[in-house]
Order: sequence, then C-alpha cells, then structure tokens
Amino acid sequence: MLIGDSIHVLDEFLAPTEAFSVYHVAPSVQPIYPYDMHYPVEFGVILSGRQRRLCGDWSEVVGPGEVWFQGVWEPHGAELLEEPTNVLVFAASPQCLAMTGFEQVAHYDWMAPFAAPPGTRPQAKPHVRDDLLSLCEKVVRQTEAGGDRARLLVWLYFLEMMLLVREGWAPPSPRTRPTAPESYRVLDRAIELVLASRRAISLKQAARVCGLNPNALNRLFNGLMGITFSRYCMRHRLSGGAAQLVSTTDPVKVIAKEWGFADASHFHRCFQAQYGCTPAEYRSRRGSPSGDSE
Repeated sequence: MLIGDSIHVLDEFLAPTEAFSVYHVAPSVQPIYPYDMHYPVEFGVILSGRQRRLCGDWSEVVGPGEVWFQGVWEPHGAELLEEPTNVLVFAASPQCLAMTGFEQVAHYDWMAPFAAPPGTRPQAKPHVRDDLLSLCEKVVRQTEAGGDRARLLVWLYFLEMMLLVREGWAPPSPRTRPTAPESYRVLDRAIELVLASRRAISLKQAARVCGLNPNALNRLFNGLMGITFSRYCMRHRLSGGAAQLVSTTDPVKVIAKEWGFADASHFHRCFQAQYGCTPAEYRSRRGSPSGDSE
C-alpha cells in the first residue's frame, strides 16, 4: 500500500501468519505513484480529505465516508487531492474472509466485492456514510485499547461496514466458489507452494501438491481468490521483484533472474504491464537506491 511519511499504525500490516489487520494512515500530498500489489485483500474508508484511487485504467475520486476495495495481487495506487487526508484501511487474508460464515446466511459471499471488476464494486451511498464514519471511530478506539476482545470487536465492525456498503448491490456476474472448509485447506497448500518460491510454479505442480487435476484446482482457486492461479503466481513474483528494486541496488537483470524471469527484457515487459512503468522508473519514483538499469 502506498503511504506518506506521516503514518500512525494501529496494528502491524498483515504478516503471512495473520488473518486480519488495520491501518490508520495520514499521508502527505504526493504525486501519483506506481501501483502496489499485495496478497491480502484491502478495504479502505476515507475519514477526511479526498483521494483519487487508481486500478489499471479505472480511477475514482473518493471523499469522507466513501470506500474502496482491492483484490488479491491487484495493482493499485492513489493520488492525494486534499490535505489533511486520513484513511482507515483493513487488510484480510482471502481465506479468512471467504470462510467467514453464519448459518442463517451460509451462502453470503464476503469476497464478491473484491473479485468484481473495479468499476462495478459497491460504494457507500450517502445515507450510510455517517454510520460508516461512526464505526471507524469505534475501530480506532478498540484497536488503541488492544486485546482479544478489541480485535474481535474490530472484526465485527469491519463486517458491519461491508454490509452497509453492499446495501442494494449485487455482483455483476455470479461466482463459482468453494464452500467446504476442506477446499480452503487444499488451496492453502497451493498458496504456500507459491509464496515459498521465487520461481514460477506451474499449475500442474500445484495440482500435484493439492491432489487435484489442474483444471479442478484452477476453478477452485479462481472461485475463492477471484484470480487465476497463473496470474496469482506472476503477480507474486512481480511484487517480490518490486520490493527488491526499492530495497537494494541490485541490477534489474539480477532481480529478474532471482524471481524466475527468462531475462531482464521478460521482467521489464511483465513489470510494465502490471505497474504501468518500467522497473527503473519504479525504483526512481520510490526514491530508492539507484542500481544499474540492465
């Protein structure tokens, strides 16, 4: 996630072993940055100010009480339009969110807004924005208090926000999604295989680990994550390469090799397609140590 110099972190950003986390961000006005990508899905609420949210060719200006959704490994960014701007951001593992269920409405698909195309995702209607901001205040108080009770309350407030925003909204197309808990455990094996490697993992390799045929795994994976397995793998490797660009002075060709790309040109093409800029431009715009461009 793109943040400025001024940030108050209510909780650590989602670590691999965590299921849910919260950020309260107060960034300074900055130009448009290259897109970021991450594995957790993201739900944000504007507390004050305005931002232009960017996702591929889509953009939208959001103000107080309005929200955004970001999917798994989805390239996104923001341009701050007004100061002071404060946002509250929730990050959740897809499995945690997808497995949230209540017997009374077992069919409810919590992942649907994150899997829908950016321009079709729900937005807070005017009559619920005050309620959203009130819930955000409760989240801030509980997270500052800390403890298991506070974390549970924050999770419940988050679900309530999702329900408010989704009032009257329906996914643009129905999704096929797994329902049995065992399905999620099967997908965890594929996810762990990808996250543990800097090399490309084939659908056949993942299917073998999961005990499924490739087509069945891809359907199951796409149903939960809202993204195909091959695209998930590619975005994981690009995200790792992007992190290495900003944290080291390693040449692009070295980073490309470490993350399983055929050569620097292959990495360059894939990177530009997802981030909207070259690896060298990304490194420069993030104010990172300069490395060789080749």
